[in-house]
Amino acid sequence: MSSTSILFTIQQNIGRYGLSTLLILGNFGNLFTILILGRSLKQKMNSCSLYLFSASISNWIVINTGLVSNIIGIDHTDPQHTSNIICKLRWSGVHALLMLSRSFMVAACIDRWAVCSQNLTIRTFSRPYIARRIIIILLIVWTIIPIHVVIFFNNSTGRCIPLPGIYTLFYAIYSLIIIGIVPLLLMIVFSFRAWQNLQLTHTRVLPTGCNIRNIQIRKRDRDLLKMLTGEVFIYFLTTVPYPINQLYNVSTSSITAYKSSIRIEIESLIGYIVSPLLNFMYCCVQFYKSLVDIIKREQGHFDAECILFIDLKSRNLNDANCLSICRNIIILNLNNNNLTNVRNFGVFTQLKILLLAQNQIHSLDGLQSCENLETLNIAGNNLTGLKSLSPLLQLTQLRSLCLNDRQNNLTNPLCNSTSYQKDVKNNLPNLDILDNEWIGQSFQEHLSSLESMIEQLENPDKNLKENSTEKSSTIITNATNSDQSIRSANEEYEQLLQSIRMLVK
Repeated sequence: MSSTSILFTIQQNIGRYGLSTLLILGNFGNLFTILILGRSLKQKMNSCSLYLFSASISNWIVINTGLVSNIIGIDHTDPQHTSNIICKLRWSGVHALLMLSRSFMVAACIDRWAVCSQNLTIRTFSRPYIARRIIIILLIVWTIIPIHVVIFFNNSTGRCIPLPGIYTLFYAIYSLIIIGIVPLLLMIVFSFRAWQNLQLTHTRVLPTGCNIRNIQIRKRDRDLLKMLTGEVFIYFLTTVPYPINQLYNVSTSSITAYKSSIRIEIESLIGYIVSPLLNFMYCCVQFYKSLVDIIKREQGHFDAECILFIDLKSRNLNDANCLSICRNIIILNLNNNNLTNVRNFGVFTQLKILLLAQNQIHSLDGLQSCENLETLNIAGNNLTGLKSLSPLLQLTQLRSLCLNDRQNNLTNPLCNSTSYQKDVKNNLPNLDILDNEWIGQSFQEHLSSLESMIEQLENPDKNLKENSTEKSSTIITNATNSDQSIRSANEEYEQLLQSIRMLVK
């Protein structure tokens, strides 16, 4: 058997078994992905899932039309070579469906970048209604663009190919730019930017306490990087060779008559591997990988449950909706932003420390569900009356509240009342600290008991006893008067303890 016959047999077997395998795997993978994503979208609409769902439908259609046509052509006459209408519809339809699938995957990469962005305008791209509009736009665009394929493809030579001459060169360059360079470049840029945004976020989002959580976050970073790198690699491997092969065929068409039979057969085999094998492989392999990513996401591999501390001060944020997935936050710093309300903060049921100074908040409605909140700084906002503090009445764990930060000259309109501290204290009796000053009854009661203890001690050193009693009275006065700081009281408290030790001795 000659070398050309061997190469032809290899090509036939690749088509007969390779394409048939792709048909089975492609149907199973895409249908399974459609079912999973369809169920997920019914429960909760998600922009990235919408793109993947649309891409899987495009791929399922293309493998059951274009791929089936190639399989038929292995042992029978392919209808595209005998019917000019089928030729035009087959090439324009497959091209449109493949480009739709590629465009949806690019949109998914952009969506992942947008959802990680700190810019509110950019994050709006990741909303489901935007995704639906983009899907409709892409459907219209890729219905119009392939019109040139309908016009300039025919089977006048016995094979369905582009018209020889200028259009063949145009189609090769068009394929290189539209199929090879632009989608790949967009995927690389936005995949890298998504990973970069994630790294930037982790400089402000720090897990606390347990080393295992640190390991989990680093593992999620690696998982995302592997996922994005895998998508770019699969696209490069399965799609880029096609426009390169097209350019090679155009550039060597002038010397076709001088090519040996073995070279022609080798080029034919390579061309067959590139298209249809690799072209249709993208429709199958890509969605097996996406399916793995979907399953991982369902199992929590990409969740944000391990994030316990977030510092987003001075970020010009208008809302904090993007943080709703971080349900286990313990410390949240949103100082110096543009927030106007906290309606969506009810999801932070584990929150203990919340810093909201220097915003434009006029109501605390939404904080009543933060049942574990212990410290709240709301200085420098637009709270106008005690009624705006009513959600705090349900927070039995709240111990520290700052409405008026004198040191930084941050206040609220309600602090203009001379009696606001007394009113706040009466409404929130569990508070120990108000406006960075100690007001807690427990501390005063403890000091009173210390005074009684001193009075009962017998000490021959009258001067020392008087000195200790004087210090006790001073501390009680300082603790009662709201104009004394906690630090001063603590220092005198330590002096009192030293006096007590001396008295005991």
